Amino acid sequence: MRHAFPSADHWHWRSPKGVAAPPPLVSWEGNLLRDALPPPASFASPWIVARSGSLAEDPFEDEPRNWMGPGRAALEKICDGLVGPLVAHERLLLLRPHARQVLSDVAGTADFLRRHRGERFGLALAPADLLTIDMLPQAEDHLLRIAETLAGLATIVLLEDARPCRDDPDRVEIVPIGEGVLPLGPLLTLVGSSRATAWIAARGPRGEEVLAPPQARDDPTRPRS
Repeated sequence: MRHAFPSADHWHWRSPKGVAAPPPLVSWEGNLLRDALPPPASFASPWIVARSGSLAEDPFEDEPRNWMGPGRAALEKICDGLVGPLVAHERLLLLRPHARQVLSDVAGTADFLRRHRGERFGLALAPADLLTIDMLPQAEDHLLRIAETLAGLATIVLLEDARPCRDDPDRVEIVPIGEGVLPLGPLLTLVGSSRATAWIAARGPRGEEVLAPPQARDDPTRPRS
């Protein structure tokens, strides 16, 4: 079951007066560890959002190798091959972690960002994506931990809600804010802790709204350091 944030056509930047809006987002829904990312030059926008990928054919199935050496090595090899094209064509690849993929938790994601600091890789943080079904009863604690460690490292933050999947009780279903079981307090804390450095997209029942941070950035296309 794939739960993708709406395509770039549904992202509407709203910038305060005097703040330059970032470029449009392009979402690539392939499996980064199994499918070849199209050449960065082929994307119309300099910001490319992609899942971190899985060694499994279905990127949302459990695959223990993702969290061990094979998964990490596969991601590093792919990133090594992308550095040159991303720099040459001034593209920024924003990786979106997921609980069942190679970037699956707070520590692993933070470590990846530290190792690739200054390169053209960034973080598209969707906190709900990092929750498993067993984490939902303690969602508030998990969301706060995610916010405290990763919100300040993100280029964009995607706020959504979550609930047990009606068709598969072992999975988490991603839904608009207000339609799931996540407490809103931690989400608001995340927004408050990251607004100065990240662009924030919130998916509500009436559609998507993207809010700009209060402080302008000199170059919104440059990689975060």
